[in-house]
Amino acid sequence: MDFAHSEIMMNFPASNGCNEAHTKTKKRTLKQKERTLKQKEAHTKTKKRTLKQKDHTTKTKISHTKTKISHTKTKISHTKTKERTLKQKHALFLIKICCLQKLALRKLWSFTRLLQTIFLAFLHSWITREQTSFF
Repeated sequence: MDFAHSEIMMNFPASNGCNEAHTKTKKRTLKQKERTLKQKEAHTKTKKRTLKQKDHTTKTKISHTKTKISHTKTKISHTKTKERTLKQKHALFLIKICCLQKLALRKLWSFTRLLQTIFLAFLHSWITREQTSFF
């Protein structure tokens, strides 16, 4: 509506029925706006509640993750302790094997000396016999 048209409309008083209709329309529009605002407020409250729930869920997940990390660190610590124990047992086992090898070598060496002595004794007697029979 242009300016001239609005001036004409102002100069002619509107009927009482038009004002009432206009007022009713304004009231209806205001009620609709109030309803819309209430719906927006309710939607905002729902969003806030959802965000709080998500925040709580995230905090819970973080707590669970920290607990899992702690358990993993404990398992790693136990594994390292077991590895150290196994290394110590392995070292002791190697020392025992080395000692047993030395003992076996000593026994074998003494057995070899015994065989050598026996062999030389028989060989000496055989050589002596051969020499006597030869002459």
